[in-house]
Amino acid sequence: LVPPKGIDTFVDAIARVADSFDDVTAIIAGDGSIPARSQRVIDAHPDAFEVHNYFVPNEEVKRFFGRSQVVAVPYREQDGTKGHSGVLSTAFSFGKPVVASTAGVFPEYVGDSGAGRVVPPEDPDALADALADVLGDPDRREAMGRRSLDMAARLSWDRIGAVHADLYESLVGADTERSSAEFPSIPSK
Repeated sequence: LVPPKGIDTFVDAIARVADSFDDVTAIIAGDGSIPARSQRVIDAHPDAFEVHNYFVPNEEVKRFFGRSQVVAVPYREQDGTKGHSGVLSTAFSFGKPVVASTAGVFPEYVGDSGAGRVVPPEDPDALADALADVLGDPDRREAMGRRSLDMAARLSWDRIGAVHADLYESLVGADTERSSAEFPSIPSK
């Protein structure tokens, strides 16, 4: 729970979503500091939030993602960030639709893939609208979940390894076609 992840934007959005969905429960899980203003919002909507403020070990991750209908990744735009996230990869692997900010690669990985919706960073109204839209449409949520699983396969270590192996094989094959004169030997001592 660090400021670049946009916890304050998420909390404000959920307070708005709770006005439309009586049974919404936002799970906030992870070690960190919840801003005082956000804590006041959480305290004012006790039925809308479930907070687990501790480092979540791998064996507990399944419990939280398994219960989720949608995963929010409202990261702030940051200089130098690639915008990718372990939370995003985990959401994909669980087949969960995602609502993310437009930071980094999220527009491509989430929006363009059809795995969810993207909204501007630090815009709780847009985040609330997107979350309500996904929560309110089970068919859309299911389709986004399938696309999340497709993204999980696309970003899997097996797939990434295969792409790299193919690249290396193509480079080695190109190099063996060159004459040895192009690659002078390095004398040893």
